[in-house]
Amino acid sequence: MTGISSFVWLAVGGILRLFDFGRWTIPLAAWLSPVFLIQFAHVNDPLLGAAVIWLVMMLAGYFALRGVIPLPGVAFPIFIALLAVLWTLPFLADRLLFDRLPGLAATLVFPLAWVVYEFIVAKASPFGTWGSIAYTQYGNRPLMQLASVTGLSGIAFLVAWFGPIMNFAWDRQFQGAPAASALTVYGVTLGLVLLAGGARLAFSRHAKTVRTAAIGWPEGLVGMDKVMRVFTLRPLEEAEQPALRDAYLRLQEKSTQVETIRVSDELLVDIAPDGTVYGIELLNANTQLRGGDDGALVIVNEALGKRCAVALAE
Repeated sequence: MTGISSFVWLAVGGILRLFDFGRWTIPLAAWLSPVFLIQFAHVNDPLLGAAVIWLVMMLAGYFALRGVIPLPGVAFPIFIALLAVLWTLPFLADRLLFDRLPGLAATLVFPLAWVVYEFIVAKASPFGTWGSIAYTQYGNRPLMQLASVTGLSGIAFLVAWFGPIMNFAWDRQFQGAPAASALTVYGVTLGLVLLAGGARLAFSRHAKTVRTAAIGWPEGLVGMDKVMRVFTLRPLEEAEQPALRDAYLRLQEKSTQVETIRVSDELLVDIAPDGTVYGIELLNANTQLRGGDDGALVIVNEALGKRCAVALAE
């Protein structure tokens, strides 16, 4: 394959990369995109190939993660450019070592490099494992069972290993014992993982359930655009500051499990099953607390007919 014709595979890999993560995730694309990008890297100069792959990664990331990563202004493309460097490093490592290692060992460079990249990012990033290629396979339940043994790294390794295996056989025109051995080893490995995962699902007991919780972004709480204004270089204007402030009025120490009830867009109440109220959260607190009563917090005991005003500090 000539260097020029390899750009066809680069284009295919780039298009697939656009759909293997982010806004338009197609699980199969995560397996296929490295196949073509690795093929492009193998037939081009290492540095040139890495630079072009970085550009493709950056463009794919820019469109796939637009609106997913809420960074304002030029911060978003700069972040994507830096992230694309990390995505490119496994391809560069594979390009530099694939022809220096014997047999199947050459196919392990890319998946190992990818898993190391994800591990480092998971430890260093405040967002943990967000962005792992393993998440693209969330609908593949038998494959997902591997996470119970190896964590996300096992799934990421299997997905990333597919590309080098296919290129190993591709370079040999899918003929001969080496190509057949590589495809067989991978096929058997993947087959055993899926078989074991399927068996775990089929024979698992469902008598017990596990309560889980997820942290999301409730609609109407505070607009994401307002939160991200904190990270901009321009100081917050006076009109913007109240939307980023809230207050929690603790009525008593929580001694039991409570449920948070959303009364309105600006008021949340922590209440126990027996009706005891433990706390009240005020969103946009400045506006609510300073809107009347001369800026004081007024507490009224209707049963005793008593009223107490607490002045709020400026």
